[in-house]
Formats: sequence, structure tokens, C-alpha cells
Amino acid sequence: MYLSLFHWLRWCQSNGIASLRPLAYSEFIKDGARRAILITAGLDQHIPLTDIEMSEYRGQTSLRQRRILLKSIARAAAEMHAKKLQHRCLYSKHIFIPKDWQEVQKPDVRLIDLEKARELNWFETTFGEGVFRDLDSLNRHAQLWTRTERLYFLREYVDGDRDKLKQLAANLSQSMVDSMAES
Repeated sequence: MYLSLFHWLRWCQSNGIASLRPLAYSEFIKDGARRAILITAGLDQHIPLTDIEMSEYRGQTSLRQRRILLKSIARAAAEMHAKKLQHRCLYSKHIFIPKDWQEVQKPDVRLIDLEKARELNWFETTFGEGVFRDLDSLNRHAQLWTRTERLYFLREYVDGDRDKLKQLAANLSQSMVDSMAES
């Protein structure tokens, strides 16, 4: 498991995808069992997206600040998919944002827990099954986002391209449409 994570962290680092920075990896045998150690640089100035309280997100921040955050998350996900990587566990708790996210113009979003990641094949790259699965997972776990914010996220994900947005909307899973209707 750690070898796979180490592989993907190095791959992300070499492909410009913001994640954890791997520092060292080692495997060894102890008491007949294979062991591994993975050391990464800390994200001391970041928090998981899930740590934001509803009152902080809605009550203490402006629409502009929330949109800046949504755009940064959307661009991080889009960049990951453009580089042909499917996260496979793209949940709010795996998206780390700066502690001072309300004060910065471009929050440094980091995607973590990549041990289940896999490379997308040519067929899946443009809004294929892997991309939909990631976006659907994120949608289901982004409990703070309103319907409007979810749509804004998707628009930013496709960088405002109306044709891509229509293609994406036409292929959304029913669960994503349902959860957007509930918001």
C-alpha cells in the first residue's frame, strides 16, 4: 500500500499535481513481516475541507471567498484528471486547504490519500467513467456546498467551456443529479 502511495506521490510531484511531498520511503522485513515507512513533508498550514464548520463557511465568509475556494478545488481536480489520474477516493476529507483560505486569492489546495489512484486510459480521459466517479464522490461528500456552489464548481472544473459543461451535465450520474436537487 505504501509503495503505491509513494509511487503516486512522486508521479504527482513530477507532473505538477499538488499533493503531499514525499521525502523518503523504505521497506524492510521485521519478525518475518514486510514493513514500510513513508515520510512526507507536513501540511501544517493546511486543514481538511471537512474541518470547516457550516457557520464558518456560510456565516463568516463572503460568496466571493467561497467561490475562490471552489475554483481552486475545481482546478486541482481538473488538473489531476487532465494529467490522466483518477483519485478513486475524492472525498472532502482528502482535500486539504490552507488554514487561512479566507484571506488568500488562490488557495493552495492539496489532494491526499492517493493509494487507490490509478491512471486513466485514453478512453476515460475526457469525462469518462473514472472522471465521473471522482466528481460524483466529491459531490456526495461536499455537504457544505449548495446546489449553486456545486454548479459553480462544475463550471470552474471545465474552465467555463460551455460545450464541455453541457457534455459533463449530460453524462452526470443520477446520484449527482439527485443530490444537487436536494441542496
